[in-house]
Amino acid sequence: MSNVSSGSKTVPETEIFDEMETWQPWNWAEAADRLEEMMTFGPAEVQRRTLDCAAALFNMQIDFVSKRLHADMDCALRMMESASPADVAGTASSFWGQLIADYENHTEAVTVCLGEHISQVEEIAEEAAELGRDSERLRQKSEYPARRKPRAAARAHRARAA
Repeated sequence: MSNVSSGSKTVPETEIFDEMETWQPWNWAEAADRLEEMMTFGPAEVQRRTLDCAAALFNMQIDFVSKRLHADMDCALRMMESASPADVAGTASSFWGQLIADYENHTEAVTVCLGEHISQVEEIAEEAAELGRDSERLRQKSEYPARRKPRAAARAHRARAA
């Protein structure tokens, strides 16, 4: 007991500490705190990323519609200025070709944007699941305290110390 009164940071030698293996009862609490933080702030992060994705999709859609409206108006103006049916057919043909290409590009861009968003949300969900598994594993581990050493080993240790 002299090391306690002297201010030493070592654990006093008692039978309880001698007989127990190293056991840290608060490991589960740290994992539980990380899980609580993820469950508290995780949905807000998912919501923020969802709103960012929605804003990006909205901006992409506005840009696409604006581009297509300009192309529609240009096509109509060129058709009105056409002198022959061949010019009208050529203008319509190029218009429809460009329209298909624009829709393909827009669909591809939307798919990429949604894919990135879904992968980010999956990462957050996987992190939360991993924290939950860690927390549960550590909680279950802490329910079963460390095994005691055999009494003979404790007596032998005391005999050596004396």
